[in-house]
Amino acid sequence: MVGPPTMSSPGEELSITDMITFVPHSNHTGTSLGIITYDDRLQIGVNVDKGLISDQNEVQRITDDIYKYLDILEKEVEVYCN
Repeated sequence: MVGPPTMSSPGEELSITDMITFVPHSNHTGTSLGIITYDDRLQIGVNVDKGLISDQNEVQRITDDIYKYLDILEKEVEVYCN
């Protein structure tokens, strides 16, 4: 699903260039994932309790892998559809 194009306030005093998403933990799950599209970009926010994964670099690798596997999926769908 494509998100909105860039937005700005009247008079161009404020221009929104980036958006992030934050989803709090619910029901004591310890993890949450937020996804938003804006300005033809996919933004992913991952929130993990340090009791589950204490190394922030590992959480970053997981997030990076989401993008990696979405790119692989897109290529496979293109091959399948063509």
